[in-house]
Formats: sequence, structure tokens, C-alpha cells
Amino acid sequence: MGDVIGAVTWVDPRTDPRPPAEKPPVRATEDPAAIAELIEHCQVGRIYAVERWLASGRPIQVAYGELDAWRTPATPLSVAMESGQHDLTLLLLCNGYRPELEPQSPLNFALRERAWEYVDLLLAWGTDPKAADPDAVLDTYQVSTMERFWDLGLDLTRDRHLAYYLAGSTSNKPAYGWAKRHNADPRVARALTLALGEAVSENREKGVALLVWAGADPHLQVPSLRYTEDDDDPDDDHRSAIELAVMLGRGKLVKYLKPDPDRDDWEALWGDVCDPDTADFLYDRRPPRDWSKAIERNIWRMGWWYWDRSDHRACLERLFEHFWGRLSTLSPRDCQEMRGSLLKLESSSDLAWLLGKLSKPQHCAEKIFAELVRTPAIRQKMAHLGLDALLPSRPTDIRAGRRRERAGGKPDLQAQTSEDEWLDNLPAEQRASFLRQHISREQLYAEVWADPVTKVAERYGISDVAVAKWCRKLDVPRPGRGYWACKAAGQTLRQSPLRPRALGVPMYVGRPNPSREKRPTPAGISGLERFPRAIPVPDLSDHEHVLVVQTRRALEEAASGEDGIIGARAGGGLDVEVSKGSVARALRMVNAIVCALEGAGFGVEVASGPAGAQRSTGGRTYAVLEGERVPFALVELTERVERPPNDKERAAMRRNPWKTKGPFYSRRPTGALSLQIESGSAGDGHRRSWSDSTQRRLETLLHSFIRGLLVSAEAQRRRGARA
Repeated sequence: MGDVIGAVTWVDPRTDPRPPAEKPPVRATEDPAAIAELIEHCQVGRIYAVERWLASGRPIQVAYGELDAWRTPATPLSVAMESGQHDLTLLLLCNGYRPELEPQSPLNFALRERAWEYVDLLLAWGTDPKAADPDAVLDTYQVSTMERFWDLGLDLTRDRHLAYYLAGSTSNKPAYGWAKRHNADPRVARALTLALGEAVSENREKGVALLVWAGADPHLQVPSLRYTEDDDDPDDDHRSAIELAVMLGRGKLVKYLKPDPDRDDWEALWGDVCDPDTADFLYDRRPPRDWSKAIERNIWRMGWWYWDRSDHRACLERLFEHFWGRLSTLSPRDCQEMRGSLLKLESSSDLAWLLGKLSKPQHCAEKIFAELVRTPAIRQKMAHLGLDALLPSRPTDIRAGRRRERAGGKPDLQAQTSEDEWLDNLPAEQRASFLRQHISREQLYAEVWADPVTKVAERYGISDVAVAKWCRKLDVPRPGRGYWACKAAGQTLRQSPLRPRALGVPMYVGRPNPSREKRPTPAGISGLERFPRAIPVPDLSDHEHVLVVQTRRALEEAASGEDGIIGARAGGGLDVEVSKGSVARALRMVNAIVCALEGAGFGVEVASGPAGAQRSTGGRTYAVLEGERVPFALVELTERVERPPNDKERAAMRRNPWKTKGPFYSRRPTGALSLQIESGSAGDGHRRSWSDSTQRRLETLLHSFIRGLLVSAEAQRRRGARA
């Protein structure tokens, strides 16, 4: 197996040697110069010179210490492998060359070059597989190689190698497959989870998908792979991949991580939401018990330059408009910080939008909003933006207006100057026409302090309420209560000055058209004298008309619509459309009307029509007045209220955020009833509706309604005669 040259025995690889049971003595030196000639022989390929060197008994390698390993100098073995001299490599190994004394494990070179014959050779001659670099093994892209070294004892998760590798590379699918196969091993499972957190931090969507597929646990809290070195350090901040994705606004990654309300701290996740996609995903699984933390966090971030305010505004839009999130709980300290965040907003449009949302009770508790806008600093900013109307306690009297001015509200002189310049630049004829059609602030101010508002209203043919609205719109002060009585008594009173025009206050209001003279009530209408005063509305137990009985049954069988209104039309009853809570009152009134008409010699009839027909298709209840049939109905007034979008609308808003937008509204009953004549038009000059008001109830107007029926019947008769 060996030849003898001189006094030293060396092993000739041509004899097909086998790895010895016992390794020969180490032939190493600490002086690199001692083997310089041997390295030269290896570089040139003088294999016989190397044989003579081996037989001479001189050292064949340098024992590099750990401190010198980073230098990676040339060695006989590295030269032989890099030059592709397989026989020379075998010659060195056969004669006691120790790979473990190399500055770097020769396995790393063989693995990176895919030199599998060298890998087999080195492992066969006792090279320690644990000395290989785990990254070099993973970079082979061969599951069989990974399995081989793993079985030989190489820990691929050592020093977080596997975690760093999987977090930074998505092209090595075999490495993910190997990790998936071994994810039951706690070391591999830990590496997968660490890598998942890093992939989330770097926003690598493909890496996140692969790691979750390989078995990474997104619910497990682990330290940061980048910023921590010790997994067991209790001072490190531990977060799960889900918590990290929510906190960083990685909404596109959340769909891979799949948060679970039963496993994750759901309220804490909602408190960290800062992007619309995450909010959508979490809402579809379970809305939060309290929206306050999410709203507070996004408002706080909008005030800091470090964060992208547009992202957080988009998130708040989603919370407010899609889900109707409400700021319902806020500690005094948090309220102070939120107020500071509002004041730090650089964008005036963002501040105006935020205050507009928070001023609505459905989005913020009234007490919280009042506390947010309590300080002079934020009130001054709101005054500058023209948002005084949002204040909970808006001053309305003159003295309160002066206090508002002293608090910092300044007129927008630039806006006033630009409007004056616009008017001055008009041609003379157009400027004169404009002034004839409008009333200026100064003119209105002079008129309301020269004459009582009632006289001013009579001059323009409008009501005194309309004049008061003009004054509020143009910010014109009016005399207080008792002013004209005191002035008539000879007292000298101070006239409130006209304040400079503030931001958003117009200079002019449109002059009303001359009011159309109301037509006088036609003379000689038969039956008007029979209804001079209010008609009593007794309880139905006294006398219930047969039509009212039929109407009651129809209302009991009717189903309420989306607005909460039920109607008796489908059941053949009178035209009564009210909510269930107003049925008893409505029946008492229509019973009184029907009985009063029949008692005066008139009649009421219900025309037949298709089931389910709407009132808009034409009246079905008629008052028969001396040959004329006048349709009428009793309805309950509804109001439009803002509501949160339903699932279908919310899905449309997600698909087309720029096309489909809120707010969305629904109708709800107000409890106020109205009697309506459903013939003729407003141009007839006759009254056609009577409704509840704050001053009086509809029951006191039944006689006026019946007189209106008679006037409408006479108008129909005259139109028929003219035709």
C-alpha cells in the first residue's frame, strides 16, 4: 500500500488506498515559509516533486489558528482543489493531510463549485461535515445534499443561518421544501418563524408566502432577527409576524398570515391597524369591541413627519366611512396628546377633514369632541379654517361674536379684496345688473337698523325669518329683543357695528323676485261655511267608519318597507302610509275626516287598483265633493339619516374606491303626520299639504284641510269648464 523513499513511508494513491483506521501523525508547522516550495509544486502540477516532498518527511501544511482563519491563505490542498487536480488532492489526503487544520473547511469550496467528487472524497477521508458552512450547503439547491449533511450532524440552523437564508432568498425553493419536511424539529420551526418576521419587516410578499407554506408560525412571538442576537434575552421585544405586519401596515401580507380572533390578541391588533387592507381583513373576521385605539393611533401618526400621512388618512377613511368606527373612550392624557397631534398637522385640508369626521356623533363621542376643541389654540385654528360651525357651543349673540373675534378670529381681507376686484373689473352694465339683483352686507345692515325686520321683510316680499337668515349668512348684527320699543320710548341706544367680513362669509345675497300674489279664495264655494272651526277627533271606540275598519285590517297585515312605513293600499284601505307607532293616531284622524265629510253631505270612496301599487301612480282615496273627486292621503313624514354601508356597498367601495363612495343614507319615520291633496300643482296657488309642526298638531288643522279639499274641487271644476 505504500512505497519507501529514503527512510519515510508514503502512500501511493495509485494502489487504491482506503482510509486508515488510525490517522497518521500530523505533519504541520507554524511557519508558512516552510511549505512555500510545496505550494509551488502543487500550483505547477509537479506531482512527482510532491511525492518526493512527502517521502522526505518534511511538513505538508500549516496549522493556522482560529485568529488567522480570516486570512484564507493558499494551502496545498486548496491549490490542488481549485486547479482541479483530483489525483494530487487524493495524494495529500492519503499521506495524512488534515482538512480540519485549513483556514476554511475545504468542503465549502467543493459545495460552492458543485464539485461532488471532492465532497465525496473529503468526507471519505475524514473531513468533519459539521465544519461546513450551512449557507454553502443550502446554496447547492439540492435537497439530497441538505439531507446528507443534516444526517451527518451539520446543524443548518446554527447561528441563525437557516433563518437569515430563508428570509433573504426566495429563489431557493428546494431549501423551503427541505425546511417544510423538517418543520417538526423545534430548531427548524424556530428558524422559519424568525425568517417570517424578517420577511414581513422587509415587505417581501413572496418570502412570506413561501415561509407560511413551509410551516412558519405567524402567531408565535419571537425576537427580531435583525436587531437581536440572543433568542432568550427577556429584554428583547417579542412580536409575532401578524403583530408586526399589522403594526407596519403590511396589509398585502396579512392575507398570508391569516390572523385568528381565537389565537391572537384581537383588540391589540385593532389598536395597531394603520392601513385599509389590514382593516378590511380584520373586519371580515371580527370587528373590534372599541374602535378608539385604532382611530387614536392613526391620528397620532398623521401628526408626525416620519409617517406617511396619506396612508393613515386612507386608513381613517376606511374606519369612518366603511365601518363607522367611533372614538368612544379616551383618557385625559390621550386626549391632550391627540389635540397636540391635530395642531401639528401640516395640511389644513387634513385637519378640516378630521374635525369634520370627529364632529359627527356617529364617529366621536360628543364629550370627547368637546374636550378636543376646548382650548383657544385649536379654536383659533378652526376659526381660521372657517370651522366655527363644528364647535359644540357656537356663540349666536352679538357679545359672543365679539368674544370670538377677540379670541383670534381675523377677517380674510385677501378674500374680500379679491371679490371687490372681481366686481370692479366687470363692465358697467354687468356690474349695475349684478347690484340690482343682489343685496350687499352694508345695505342689509343699514336697513335692519333703520326699520324693524318685519318692515324690511314686507319691503322685499318675504318673511321676517328669511331676513334673519340673510343676516346670519352675511354676519350682519341685528337689534336685540326690545330694541324698537326702547327706541320708541325715546331712549338712546348703541348700534352694534358691522364687523369686518371673515373667511367664508359672502358679501351679497340674491334679491328675491317679487312674490306672486296669492289668489284669493274663490267666492261662493259651497260647503266652506260648514267647517268654520276645528273638528273634534274622538276615540275610535265611539264610532269607527267601515272604511277605517278596512284600513285597520290592511295595516295589520301589511309588511313594513325599508323605511319602516306600512300602507293600507294593497289591502283595499284608505291611503294611509305611516309607521306602526303612528297607526292609532292616523286612524283617528282619517275617521274624523270621513265622518265630517259624510256628515256635511259629501262622500269618500276608495277606487280599485292593482295590488301593491304605489302612491306615485295616482291617488286611490277620493273625497267626492258635488261631483268632483279630489284624491288625498295621510302619510308620515320621513327624514334622511346617514347610515353605515351594507356588505354589498362595502364590497363595491373596495373594488372601486374612486367611483363608489359614501355617505349612504336611509329614510326613517319622524312621527310627524301630513295630510296631502294629490291633485293640481303648486302653480294653482292653493294649499295642498297640512303637517305637524312644533307649534300645533295636525288634529287642529282637519277643518282647514277639508276646506282645502273644497277649494281644490272648485279649481278642478273651473279647469274643466275652461277646457
